Amino acid sequence: MDNFDDQVCKECIAVGEYTGDDPSQVAKLLGCNRTNEIQIKRAGTKYRIEIEQIVNRKIVKIIADSNVSLDRVYSLLMEILRFENLYEGIFFMFTSFKVDGAECIEKYRKLFLNYTHSNKQYVMLPMDLDDQTYKKLFLKSQKVIKKAFLRHQAFLNALFVNDLTVDVRMSLILEVFESLVNEMASNGEIILKAQPYRIYTNPCPKCGAIVTRKDPNKKVYLVDKIYAVMNEYGKDIFVGDSKTKIARKSKNLRNKIDHISKQKNAMQGEQAGFYLHKFGLMYRIIILKMIDGYNDEIQRTVNTWTVAMNNSYASYRILP
Repeated sequence: MDNFDDQVCKECIAVGEYTGDDPSQVAKLLGCNRTNEIQIKRAGTKYRIEIEQIVNRKIVKIIADSNVSLDRVYSLLMEILRFENLYEGIFFMFTSFKVDGAECIEKYRKLFLNYTHSNKQYVMLPMDLDDQTYKKLFLKSQKVIKKAFLRHQAFLNALFVNDLTVDVRMSLILEVFESLVNEMASNGEIILKAQPYRIYTNPCPKCGAIVTRKDPNKKVYLVDKIYAVMNEYGKDIFVGDSKTKIARKSKNLRNKIDHISKQKNAMQGEQAGFYLHKFGLMYRIIILKMIDGYNDEIQRTVNTWTVAMNNSYASYRILP
């Protein structure tokens, strides 16, 4: 079975718990108690979505106004969880999955995306949203994520899929940033020393129609892109760090993994793990700013977290 067997339903209730490997990480959820309820319409069907989180347990209930395919309901569930992950930095592993009142967790467990089984936890950002704001930001996030869905999936795999080595995680998230910076530079949202693409326009020799071709600009390097995005969006996260050295060591790590070649001065081990946290947070901040979901409270949390990380893992920092 590789799908939901064309099952239809009107109600789906997913329950998840975050346990993690470190009790202190679970303890960070002690103050998390919230509820949200929104209603949206998709393809003629109205859905009521209720989210309740009590400490390390989350319940998402989706109720449709008519029978719809379980595939569509599950897709909507994953949209909600990906949106909340931008703030929470975790996934709550499914412990129950009820469809029209029937428990289906064992029947469908293997269909759940890999990162939903994650035991990873990254910095939690405040998510104190009223229902109207929640809906507005959720809908905005879907436009941003769907525009570059594979890139966002790569981000989630880099941070949350279990059993990946830290150098592979770091290499994957750098690929995410290369794609993101290319797009932002092309739109004038970030400054590089040159445009990431060269545009060629030529007439077709057969029909005369104007044909446009876009090729990567080989004079703009990954190290330039990493530095540019840190300089634009990572001033607080990388405060006191050497962004120039980080960009070079990150580039060397990516080349080591992608090209399976020896690289001197490559980021590795605990240092790569330390900066994976920082790059992962920077990506989340960029997306939240794109949807107007970034605020002063989040900024204070980022600053507090950065100081704590720098103090706790001072030996892993790359300094000027």
